[in-house]
Amino acid sequence: VASIGTDYNILMIARIKEEVAAGKAIREAVREAVRNAGPSVAAAAIILSASFAILMLSSYVSQIGFAVAAGVLISMFLSSWLYVPALATKLDDHIWWPGKGGRSTRTGAPQRSARELQPAAR
Repeated sequence: VASIGTDYNILMIARIKEEVAAGKAIREAVREAVRNAGPSVAAAAIILSASFAILMLSSYVSQIGFAVAAGVLISMFLSSWLYVPALATKLDDHIWWPGKGGRSTRTGAPQRSARELQPAAR
């Protein structure tokens, strides 16, 4: 359950970072990330939870099936849809600490001027 929750959180943070890199303020980036990545995260969690819920039909592992299915749903809804967006909004640009955050340019990518990008005249 912990690893699935971590995967969902990474997906949500990556989407927030993409929106911030596109120039949006952190609040708008979080709103867009939840709007765009949220349904994918929810669908994945519901499908995975349903597959674990099938274990409840077995007499040997029914309690484990329920616990894992409920854990996946709780992890997704609380962590990915509530805590991560709330922390990102509250911490603002400090959410990217210790890195440079979503607004930084790529390291190692050569910076070229507009003149260098123009085709050479023959």
